[in-house]
Amino acid sequence: MTIEADEKKPRLDTSLESEGAEFLVLGQLLIRRIPAAKAYTNQRDFDLVVFSPQTNKFATIQVKSRLGKDAWQFNVGKIKSDFLVLVGLNRQGVGGTGSTDEPDYYILPVRDALPLVRDADRKVPYIVWDRQQLNRYRNQWEPIRLFLARPPKRTERKSK
Repeated sequence: MTIEADEKKPRLDTSLESEGAEFLVLGQLLIRRIPAAKAYTNQRDFDLVVFSPQTNKFATIQVKSRLGKDAWQFNVGKIKSDFLVLVGLNRQGVGGTGSTDEPDYYILPVRDALPLVRDADRKVPYIVWDRQQLNRYRNQWEPIRLFLARPPKRTERKSK
């Protein structure tokens, strides 16, 4: 049996890995003493919520992950959160079953993430995984803490 050139390989279901990446980010926030919670599955615009009881302020986080070390882009869709966290899961092999390295975390405020989005009018906009370009965001969790520490402006959301 031969595979026709125009037949596409079925896309690998990475929903478990995506959920795992969200929990990894949640854990990173909590061990840094940033109060956070995971949103219900299929919440369209964000995956996590961080909040400050002191300032009564919250922020939303969208988590996007790539399974393989050789991945070249993060599909981001529409970014409607306050922060975008890109997680390189750094797995090798078909379905990520090979060797692994520790995950990489890139924490981007939305104002920094939006200019990096390519083909915004495409069905699935993406950010190129350029480690050199993204390196300044690697493991930079402090902007989330600073965002929560500032008293909210009138236009910013406050928790009730």
